[in-house]
Amino acid sequence: MSTPQTRKLSSYGRHSIVTTASASTEVALASTYTVTLERPLGMVLAEEPPPSQNVFVEEIAAGGNAAKDGNIKVGDVIVSVGDVDCQDIGFDSVMGALTADPDSPTLQISFGRYTKAEASTANEEATSVTPQGVEPEAVEVEVEGKDGTATLTIQPDMILRAELLEAGQTIYDGWGTMMNCNGGGQCGLCMVEVLEGEAQLSGKTSAEERKLKKRPDTWRLACQTVVDGMDPDRSKLRLKTMPQKK
Repeated sequence: MSTPQTRKLSSYGRHSIVTTASASTEVALASTYTVTLERPLGMVLAEEPPPSQNVFVEEIAAGGNAAKDGNIKVGDVIVSVGDVDCQDIGFDSVMGALTADPDSPTLQISFGRYTKAEASTANEEATSVTPQGVEPEAVEVEVEGKDGTATLTIQPDMILRAELLEAGQTIYDGWGTMMNCNGGGQCGLCMVEVLEGEAQLSGKTSAEERKLKKRPDTWRLACQTVVDGMDPDRSKLRLKTMPQKK
């Protein structure tokens, strides 16, 4: 039995990723593999349509840790997180396994993959396009937030959330510090407002479109945003953290 497919175009700066994603609920996984990933994971997860409750990789952020690993593909199913069996346990339970130990800098995750011959799988075609005469450069970033105003320098192809946290910037309130999804694109708590220099950033992912549909267009999820440094005008990037906290 065939399953419906969804097709989308997601832009990550100079990286354009076309994904065709669907899932099979009738065919066993053909192969499995295990990786150790640093946080943030740099991927967006989704649940297969009923009756399956498997969770699969819907998107991979260019420049993120999942992309750097090189093994993970769009459509791969999470089989286990550490010692927790994650097959058919549903999205919330898988997210619980991923966030159970927030102090650990890494996660051991096993993935499974369907074969193209036996099931509808997710296929990814990625191309990197550099505008003529433009090379990526480090970006000067001015951050306004709870701790005042700070100026950072962020190298190209870095995920904004990781860089802000590394620089000691506060991007969560107390509740968000405990409940955030560690950069999985699921909680929607790492919001920032882009005040200037949007051209220095990747385009919005589908996770951002869902989580921020009732927010201003200038708001982004830091965990889904790559600072690509490809603006020909080399504009300064100005951000406000926690814009929901007026």
